[in-house]
Amino acid sequence: MNNDVLLNINTHDISSIDLDNVFLHYTNIQNLNSIIDNGLVPKIGINAKVIEKSKKIFFSIGDKGALVIMDS
Repeated sequence: MNNDVLLNINTHDISSIDLDNVFLHYTNIQNLNSIIDNGLVPKIGINAKVIEKSKKIFFSIGDKGALVIMDS
């Protein structure tokens, strides 16, 4: 992965964001270049091949949802 990508990511102060209504997407850092080039592309991930029947993009809702994902 190109380290310049990380240096050029915009950061924002989240103190004014309603954390109960923010939607967050988590991915491997190796996917950043693809997301920058193509946006978020619906897929069936490796861990979901036997569960999902259609391609999706998953988001967590709110700061508590983010903590649940980080804990799993």
